Amino acid sequence: MLAYAHMAEDWDLVAIRSLDDGFADFDETQKQVFYFDDFLGRVALDKSALAKLDSDLARFIKRVQKSSNTRFILTTRAPIFEEAKHHSEHLADERLDISRYLLDVGVYTRRIKARILYNHLLVTGTPQSHINTLIVSGMLPKIVDHRHYNPRLIALMTEGSRIANHDPANYPAAFIAALDNPTQLWDLPFRKHIPTTCRNLLLTLFFCDQFGADIDVLREAFDAFNAELSRHFGTAHNPKDFEESLKILEGGFITIRGREVNFVNPSVRDYLSAYLDDLTLLNLAAKSAKRTEWARRVWQHSQRLGIHKTKDSSEAAALALNFRVVAEAFLSLPVQKRVETRHGFGDTMDGLSNTDRIELLAEWWFASREPRFVELIEALAASPVQGWDSWRDGGDLFGIVSKLRDSDWLGELPNALVTAKRVEDGAIELLESHSYAPEDLTRFLDAEEEWRVGLGERLIEVLYEAIESEFRDVADTVRYMDTESTLEEHVEMLEDLAKRASIPTSVLNEAKDIALRRKYELEDRSSYSASYSSRNVDRGGDSFDDAALSNLFAPLLRDNG
Repeated sequence: MLAYAHMAEDWDLVAIRSLDDGFADFDETQKQVFYFDDFLGRVALDKSALAKLDSDLARFIKRVQKSSNTRFILTTRAPIFEEAKHHSEHLADERLDISRYLLDVGVYTRRIKARILYNHLLVTGTPQSHINTLIVSGMLPKIVDHRHYNPRLIALMTEGSRIANHDPANYPAAFIAALDNPTQLWDLPFRKHIPTTCRNLLLTLFFCDQFGADIDVLREAFDAFNAELSRHFGTAHNPKDFEESLKILEGGFITIRGREVNFVNPSVRDYLSAYLDDLTLLNLAAKSAKRTEWARRVWQHSQRLGIHKTKDSSEAAALALNFRVVAEAFLSLPVQKRVETRHGFGDTMDGLSNTDRIELLAEWWFASREPRFVELIEALAASPVQGWDSWRDGGDLFGIVSKLRDSDWLGELPNALVTAKRVEDGAIELLESHSYAPEDLTRFLDAEEEWRVGLGERLIEVLYEAIESEFRDVADTVRYMDTESTLEEHVEMLEDLAKRASIPTSVLNEAKDIALRRKYELEDRSSYSASYSSRNVDRGGDSFDDAALSNLFAPLLRDNG
């Protein structure tokens, strides 16, 4: 609703899936409202994503705060946000001044709940026969007052295409039954109303990207997983399973927009999350894994089962060994790919980073003690796929070096010290290549301070040399900055680096003067200023009895024709 309100005042909505997208599309000369949905994960906290997101989120928020033409809206579930605050000093830092608004269904008034139901019946295609039966049944108060009332359930139980097959006479009872047992809403259709291949496709989609899967990526994963499931359970499968399953599921369980496939509602993912707490299914998913990110999602989901809590878990070992096929591909599967964007061609993530691959292989080794996992780690350390990347590997290189030299972390791995030296050499080469963005230096320095114990002197020396070169080359850096907020942010970064790396004040002041001159060149640009008026929100009164509820829905009662 915030996004709609801004769009009504001619703001440009920019929906993003990563902060990379946000930085790339940021243009303070335009009125922009950035929208980042489920930024911490849709079902549970994505801790690996948070580690990458943490400091960049703080930097993006600061950039937004400095621009009168920019707004930033982020959504997540309250429990996920509270957990994230325990892992992120930036999210927990009140100085970021994040404006937090909690939508608490528990405090919705009866009037608001009734209006939500009314609006869904009005616009979501609920058949008139069903609407009439629901109103006449006298069950509206039971629905509105139900202890499991939830807008998501209301949306599902009023969606025309979903409920058209319900007998109108049984619709009110089915509505109450769905509220009584929300899991039943998907359980019965999933288990009884769709073919096995459709169930397999939904399980496949669960382990794809939470924001939706490219149809070709989904097909590849489905073909492998479906074949594995069919072999294990003795069911038939054929080359047309994918296309036929898509047709059956579209509208009821999934949506297809262009080349992207996603769940029709987040509650499908919620249901499958519990359904997949099954070690047999996870082992089959591990065997069929074709991509690095799929493999990590399966492994992470298995942690819900508690099989990793004991050091010598045979179940965890067996699961880890089932990743051996995809593990071999870690040496060749791409890390990024070239794609066309609205700004031209650019690189985008296409698999786990090399450092993430090493960490995942290490987890599999600790679970199984399979020597091949160590050999793959050593191979990646010596020759990372598409080379080390300052943005994706960056500070993680420092962390891996330190962990490999620490017996309490990865030091138990065979040849850990040799591998640490290889990774450290790669980090040194990356720093000496000058192929990093200015903000990468802060990330490197953060990592150096966190993992200093275990880092070699040469690595630390090269890092500080890189920081010094940033001050020497500041004129070349700011030449390509075309907004005042970007320049101000860069000056703040220089001040922070100077303080932490003991850069002389005279050197810092000279760099700031160069940035200031560039800022003067940009000052003639016009900028929009936005005034935003608060609107009164009708929260309804406490007095909204059954008669008022009945009067609200009365206009919906019409002839079925």
